[in-house]
Amino acid sequence: MKRNRCIPFGYRLQSGAIAIDAAEAEAVREIYELYAQGVGYKTIAARMSAGGYSYHEGAVWNQHMVKRILENPRYDGADGYPVIIGSGLIERVAAVKAAKPYCRPPKHQEADERAADTPGLVITYAPNKAVLRLNNEINRALEKKEIDTASVRSLIFTCAAEKYTSLIGVIKYG
Repeated sequence: MKRNRCIPFGYRLQSGAIAIDAAEAEAVREIYELYAQGVGYKTIAARMSAGGYSYHEGAVWNQHMVKRILENPRYDGADGYPVIIGSGLIERVAAVKAAKPYCRPPKHQEADERAADTPGLVITYAPNKAVLRLNNEINRALEKKEIDTASVRSLIFTCAAEKYTSLIGVIKYG
């Protein structure tokens, strides 16, 4: 049976209340410290795997897991969660993120530039819920130790078809 993580990594339920999981919280602190020192997502993921930390059963650490942890505001006490990461370290991580250059512009900016090159073409696209869900399914399938390539391929084609279908409705010639 497939098990999804309901509580963020670093926490557990104890007598019906959210509590800090000591071993996982240590990993969360290490992730934040490493990133604040300038270590990248992939390297941090490799260290988590080598350190024996288990994100969830059957999954190998990857850059997406690290990114999700670094972007989760609950580690600083949001939503009533116990504090694992202090605001000082959160601010250091934010400063490192802010200093990193982006390799490509946001999707909407790319679309606007293409539209400018093609007079009369207006493209405004944002992924719908089905596309977002399929992207998440693809990422989860790729995180498994044993990847079912046929299943992943099917998800990728389904996602591409959904993207195409949703894009057709927004292309307008003016």
